[in-house]
Amino acid sequence: MPELQARILVVEDDRDLRELITMALKNAGYRVDAVEDGSSALDWVRNHPPDLILLDIMLPDLDGLEVCRRIRELWHMRTVPIVMLTALGRVEDKLRGIRAGADDYLTKPVALPELMARIEMHLRRSQRERAVNPLSGLPGNPEIEREIRRRVEHGEPFGIAYIDLNAFKAFNDQYGFRAGDRVLQAFARLLQEAMAAHGDPSRDFIGHIGGDDFVLLTRPHVLSPVARHILERFPETVKAPELSVSIVGGVVDPTREVDLEALVQHLAVLKRQAKREGRPLLLSGTLGIPN
Repeated sequence: MPELQARILVVEDDRDLRELITMALKNAGYRVDAVEDGSSALDWVRNHPPDLILLDIMLPDLDGLEVCRRIRELWHMRTVPIVMLTALGRVEDKLRGIRAGADDYLTKPVALPELMARIEMHLRRSQRERAVNPLSGLPGNPEIEREIRRRVEHGEPFGIAYIDLNAFKAFNDQYGFRAGDRVLQAFARLLQEAMAAHGDPSRDFIGHIGGDDFVLLTRPHVLSPVARHILERFPETVKAPELSVSIVGGVVDPTREVDLEALVQHLAVLKRQAKREGRPLLLSGTLGIPN
């Protein structure tokens, strides 16, 4: 089964080629979505993040290079492989694609065996490098830790929020893991929606620790509006009245010495306090993390 039935987005305006590639990928066991122009591709990746994109460079509205650049501006698409397809074989054309953020370049007419081999290679590499949670598609613990350390080393204050779902285990026990998985996927989309509405995809970060535990890393002034958006939209988006969401966090000041373990422990203390007091949102300003 190819890379756990990875989802591939095909962006190609030539209908015959689009259908040929789509059929070949489906026959190989991949889940495939296909669109014919750049605007549709951008709309699609915002709502249905793929595991890999096949992107034609010559499109009827936005050209593939511009689409590639815009995709790379989305936080959740930074590490998704993009393979560009083009009738242009010049070295300078390939370099333009790489500079726009593409990972690979195939010249038309595309040889299907080579295309399949490239796709398999990029998916394997992507899975190793991204360490994403396969359910939510969000970066997992290795990337979360790297992002925190990067912000600490950068030296500017940043907001952090720890988010989890209340009564999720009981929900799983009652309705089954498939229902629980659907809840987590819907909740991950809500986090993306909140960050898109109030944050900056190039500067803010969402990670999936595991289970029903998530983390947000934002600029300090973004933290509260993102958290309130999540709370307000949770009932309508998740549609599980048995569940509620808990958000705790604050601002980290890297001008002080920050110990990652101490930061995690402090968030755990806030989480217990919020649950004890029945508070869905507890943001403590600057986190008092012991050196």
